[in-house]
Amino acid sequence: MDGNWHVISSVLRQLSERMRRLLEYQESPDPPGGRTLRYEGAERSLEVAAMCCFDAGNHLIARLGLPRADSYSEIGSVLRAAGIISEDTEQFMGELADLRNRLAHVYWRIRPDEVEQAIPRLIPQFERFAQEIRQFLESRD
Repeated sequence: MDGNWHVISSVLRQLSERMRRLLEYQESPDPPGGRTLRYEGAERSLEVAAMCCFDAGNHLIARLGLPRADSYSEIGSVLRAAGIISEDTEQFMGELADLRNRLAHVYWRIRPDEVEQAIPRLIPQFERFAQEIRQFLESRD
């Protein structure tokens, strides 16, 4: 693996770390700082996990010379058109772009219960995204 492939692998490792933290959030009691501190850590891990997916996608797009995605919501479509990810993962990427934009731009409107409910639904989708990217990278070796 060279250049961008190593960057993509590093980003996928960070995604795995964020998924681990999200699982921890689901399974652990409130820390000494209370529920708010715990929630804010989960919210940040969710946002970073989303950015990992977009970063990995953008690095693949650049490395392969694919058509440029003009927004986070287009990254999945470009990867799907290139046969890198499945239709389900493309749809996930679009939903993830919406969530990321809400976390970044209208964060005051997101309720803690929305994040709590999203985590168990999103973790398997993050895992599927990472698996599909890894399979693609392995096919390139």
